[in-house]
Amino acid sequence: MTEFKIDTRLARNDEGEIVKTLVETAGFSFNDWDIDWSEIHPHWLMAEYQGKAVATIQICYGKPVGRLEMLGIDPSLPKPLRAAVVFHILTFGCVTLHQYGAQAVSGMIPFSMPGYKKFVKKHGAAVMGSGNIVIRRVP
Repeated sequence: MTEFKIDTRLARNDEGEIVKTLVETAGFSFNDWDIDWSEIHPHWLMAEYQGKAVATIQICYGKPVGRLEMLGIDPSLPKPLRAAVVFHILTFGCVTLHQYGAQAVSGMIPFSMPGYKKFVKKHGAAVMGSGNIVIRRVP
Protein backbone atom coordinates (compact mmCIF):
# COMPACT_ATOMS: atom_id res chain seq x y z
CA MET A 1 0.00 0.00 0.00
CA THR A 2 1.26 3.48 -0.85
CA GLU A 3 2.39 5.61 2.09
CA PHE A 4 0.22 8.64 2.77
CA LYS A 5 0.71 11.14 5.60
CA ILE A 6 -2.71 11.11 7.26
CA ASP A 7 -3.33 12.91 10.53
CA THR A 8 -6.19 11.75 12.74
CA ARG A 9 -7.43 13.46 15.87
CA LEU A 10 -10.56 14.22 17.83
CA ALA A 11 -12.64 16.78 15.97
CA ARG A 12 -13.09 20.18 17.58
CA ASN A 13 -16.48 21.73 18.32
CA ASP A 14 -15.91 24.38 15.65
CA GLU A 15 -15.65 21.62 13.02
CA GLY A 16 -19.22 20.39 13.47
CA GLU A 17 -20.39 21.57 10.06
CA ILE A 18 -17.44 19.86 8.37
CA VAL A 19 -18.34 16.62 10.16
CA LYS A 20 -21.99 17.00 9.15
CA THR A 21 -21.09 17.60 5.49
CA LEU A 22 -18.76 14.57 5.32
CA VAL A 23 -21.38 12.32 6.93
CA GLU A 24 -24.16 13.55 4.64
CA THR A 25 -21.90 13.14 1.60
CA ALA A 26 -21.56 9.47 2.58
CA GLY A 27 -25.33 9.10 2.28
CA PHE A 28 -26.54 9.47 5.85
CA SER A 29 -29.72 11.53 6.05
CA PHE A 30 -30.84 13.58 9.02
CA ASN A 31 -34.26 14.17 7.43
CA ASP A 32 -33.73 17.94 7.21
CA TRP A 33 -33.99 18.16 10.99
CA ASP A 34 -32.38 21.17 12.60
CA ILE A 35 -29.65 19.32 14.51
CA ASP A 36 -27.04 21.40 16.34
CA TRP A 37 -23.54 20.24 15.37
CA SER A 38 -21.70 22.75 17.58
CA GLU A 39 -20.82 20.33 20.42
CA ILE A 40 -19.17 17.29 18.86
CA HIS A 41 -15.97 16.96 20.89
CA PRO A 42 -14.85 14.28 21.96
CA HIS A 43 -17.30 12.13 20.00
CA TRP A 44 -16.00 12.44 16.44
CA LEU A 45 -12.66 11.66 14.87
CA MET A 46 -11.31 13.73 11.99
CA ALA A 47 -8.78 12.53 9.41
CA GLU A 48 -6.82 15.11 7.47
CA TYR A 49 -4.67 14.77 4.39
CA GLN A 50 -2.48 17.67 3.29
CA GLY A 51 -4.25 19.93 5.80
CA LYS A 52 -7.76 19.17 4.50
CA ALA A 53 -10.47 17.27 6.41
CA VAL A 54 -11.11 14.13 4.34
CA ALA A 55 -12.93 11.75 6.70
CA THR A 56 -14.79 11.55 9.97
CA ILE A 57 -16.35 8.86 12.12
CA GLN A 58 -18.39 8.97 15.30
CA ILE A 59 -16.74 7.37 18.30
CA CYS A 60 -19.23 5.96 20.80
CA TYR A 61 -17.44 5.19 24.03
CA GLY A 62 -18.64 1.99 25.66
CA LYS A 63 -17.55 -0.98 27.77
CA PRO A 64 -17.16 -3.82 27.05
CA VAL A 65 -18.12 -2.87 23.47
CA GLY A 66 -17.52 0.54 21.94
CA ARG A 67 -18.80 1.61 18.53
CA LEU A 68 -17.55 3.43 15.47
CA GLU A 69 -20.45 4.80 13.43
CA MET A 70 -21.32 6.98 10.43
CA LEU A 71 -18.08 6.96 8.47
CA GLY A 72 -17.99 9.97 6.19
CA ILE A 73 -15.25 10.28 3.60
CA ASP A 74 -14.53 12.74 0.80
CA PRO A 75 -15.76 10.91 -2.33
CA SER A 76 -13.28 12.74 -4.57
CA LEU A 77 -10.27 10.98 -3.02
CA PRO A 78 -8.45 8.53 -5.29
CA LYS A 79 -9.15 4.90 -4.37
CA PRO A 80 -5.71 4.13 -2.83
CA LEU A 81 -5.92 7.25 -0.65
CA ARG A 82 -9.52 6.42 0.33
CA ALA A 83 -8.43 2.96 1.48
CA ALA A 84 -5.52 4.40 3.47
CA VAL A 85 -7.77 7.01 5.12
CA VAL A 86 -10.39 4.42 6.08
CA PHE A 87 -7.73 2.09 7.49
CA HIS A 88 -6.14 4.96 9.40
CA ILE A 89 -9.32 6.41 10.95
CA LEU A 90 -10.65 2.96 11.91
CA THR A 91 -7.33 2.00 13.49
CA PHE A 92 -7.22 5.28 15.41
CA GLY A 93 -10.83 4.75 16.54
CA CYS A 94 -10.14 1.19 17.71
CA VAL A 95 -7.06 2.30 19.65
CA THR A 96 -9.02 5.16 21.25
CA LEU A 97 -11.84 2.83 22.32
CA HIS A 98 -9.36 0.25 23.62
CA GLN A 99 -7.66 2.94 25.73
CA TYR A 100 -11.11 3.80 27.13
CA GLY A 101 -11.59 0.16 28.14
CA ALA A 102 -13.50 -1.40 25.26
CA GLN A 103 -12.72 -5.05 24.58
CA ALA A 104 -14.39 -5.01 21.15
CA VAL A 105 -15.58 -2.44 18.63
CA SER A 106 -18.78 -2.70 16.60
CA GLY A 107 -20.39 -0.59 13.93
CA MET A 108 -23.31 -0.70 11.53
CA ILE A 109 -22.39 -0.62 7.85
CA PRO A 110 -25.13 0.52 5.46
CA PHE A 111 -26.13 -1.96 2.76
CA SER A 112 -25.19 0.78 0.28
CA MET A 113 -21.51 0.45 1.29
CA PRO A 114 -20.54 -3.15 0.39
CA GLY A 115 -16.93 -2.16 -0.26
CA TYR A 116 -16.63 -0.86 3.29
CA LYS A 117 -17.99 -4.16 4.66
CA LYS A 118 -15.51 -6.13 2.54
CA PHE A 119 -12.69 -3.88 3.76
CA VAL A 120 -13.40 -4.33 7.48
CA LYS A 121 -13.92 -8.08 7.11
CA LYS A 122 -10.53 -8.29 5.35
CA HIS A 123 -9.04 -6.61 8.43
CA GLY A 124 -10.50 -9.01 11.01
CA ALA A 125 -14.10 -7.92 11.53
CA ALA A 126 -16.96 -10.43 11.60
CA VAL A 127 -20.61 -9.82 10.77
CA MET A 128 -22.69 -10.08 13.94
CA GLY A 129 -26.08 -9.19 12.46
CA SER A 130 -27.77 -7.03 9.87
CA GLY A 131 -30.50 -4.46 9.83
CA ASN A 132 -31.29 -0.86 9.13
CA ILE A 133 -29.80 2.32 10.49
CA VAL A 134 -32.61 4.33 12.02
CA ILE A 135 -32.80 7.79 13.52
CA ARG A 136 -35.34 9.32 15.87
CA ARG A 137 -35.48 12.87 17.10
CA VAL A 138 -35.43 13.16 20.89
CA PRO A 139 -37.67 15.69 22.65
